Amino acid sequence: MKSSKAIALKNNLYIYVAVMVVISILAINYIRRLNMEDKIRSDFDFIYQAMQEDLRNNVLENKGKGCIMPKLDPFDEDVLINEKKLPTGVCEGKDWVECIFDKCSVAKTVQDDLKDVSCVYRDIVYVGNTTQHLGPARTLNDGQIYRLRKSDFVHVACIGINRLHPGPQFKWSGFKAGLRRVHLRKRSSRGPRLNVAMLCFGAMSKNSFTRKMPESLATLKKMGAFILNGYNIVGDGTSGALFPIFVGDEMNITRSTEFFDAKDCILHQLFKMGYRTAYFGDSPVHGTFKGTFDDSQSLPTDHHLLPLLYSVYGKTRANTRHFCFGDMPLYRLLLNLTHQFTRLNGPRFSFTFITDVNHDEFNMASAADADLASFLHRFHKSRHMKKTMLFVMGAHGSSFSSLREVPQLTLEDHLPLMALVLPDRLKQIRPDATTALAANLDVLTTPFDIHSTLTDVLGIEDTRNQYTVPGADMERGLTLLRPVSVC
Repeated sequence: MKSSKAIALKNNLYIYVAVMVVISILAINYIRRLNMEDKIRSDFDFIYQAMQEDLRNNVLENKGKGCIMPKLDPFDEDVLINEKKLPTGVCEGKDWVECIFDKCSVAKTVQDDLKDVSCVYRDIVYVGNTTQHLGPARTLNDGQIYRLRKSDFVHVACIGINRLHPGPQFKWSGFKAGLRRVHLRKRSSRGPRLNVAMLCFGAMSKNSFTRKMPESLATLKKMGAFILNGYNIVGDGTSGALFPIFVGDEMNITRSTEFFDAKDCILHQLFKMGYRTAYFGDSPVHGTFKGTFDDSQSLPTDHHLLPLLYSVYGKTRANTRHFCFGDMPLYRLLLNLTHQFTRLNGPRFSFTFITDVNHDEFNMASAADADLASFLHRFHKSRHMKKTMLFVMGAHGSSFSSLREVPQLTLEDHLPLMALVLPDRLKQIRPDATTALAANLDVLTTPFDIHSTLTDVLGIEDTRNQYTVPGADMERGLTLLRPVSVC
């Protein structure tokens, strides 16, 4: 019989051989992957260079010819025949708890009707891009105030007894949202410290805004808004339309790397400068930045809705359209959070993205008209708005609707709403900005110009994308607060 020592040596030899085989396979696959990545990078570079050459030829061929913007009647008969009046959505029930800023408590109307109200609060604590958990429970009674500390969002479960007819306990549970206190970072000395609030509808052309939201349009005009007549998208869908605004670059397949660096995003620059940042809305599954930034990179925002959306709707349903959030439309929650955010101290940047009332059924947009007009009115009257530039915009028109069979609506898809309201502070320090913006209303403009305008307003022009199309005489993105000499 073989000795135990010989058997052990033989077994160790087998293990060694097996390990070496696995290492060899991994090494071969790694080398193959490197070779494949080199080939892909080479292919990307070839495609990119070919596109640059095509761009150059197009620019040289059409230089000096100008451009003709389509003149579209918002109330054209072919468009109006597709219009239909939908019933205003109603959200049933009544939430027992309301949150304003970082304070949550039982609503006074509920306290008037019920006694011995007891509520259990649990924060929704954000862990990662798709991970969150409920914090420890805390029980409060009647009008006691719960303060948001760890999260902007909280799950609440309450019980109470009818004051007039004591009997069985009534119960309510739901999710609530506010704005927790955030430690202010050290402020940078750069720029004039202006604030920015961007309010974006997923599918809203300039003409559809005129048709479906007349009260809001009238309010914008009273505010002195500049509504661009030549604003045009540069990419397909929400990401293709909004990505250039935040990054100043185009989202295409010609990049040699799979993802952009999150540090390229304007939110990152502002975060470093000590700005409070908020990103309200959007879908976590097919959002503005889905597939553009590595999932391991979180955009630096103080406030965003991912934990709430995942907790309320679950990971599988978070991307579906939900008109109601508790007892109010979801769009109203977003407007309320935005209004609260604009009243916080310190420099601020917010982007609010509303899709429920217009992305899949554009006729529903009118349901939000009165609420949006009210938001704009409060914005205009608030003293906090003297240093805040407001953008009211659409990402694109009706991209996926059967309405695109109407030729005009196909054109409208490429002509989203873009309205700008200049803050008083900017008008004071740069009186020429108003004149320049007025002169640029009928000029062909794109999201690249909005990116450059943002960097101008925020005092970070050195971070803008300075790319120039081969053969062109100027940069692709120009600030609209200075004269733009092309149509």
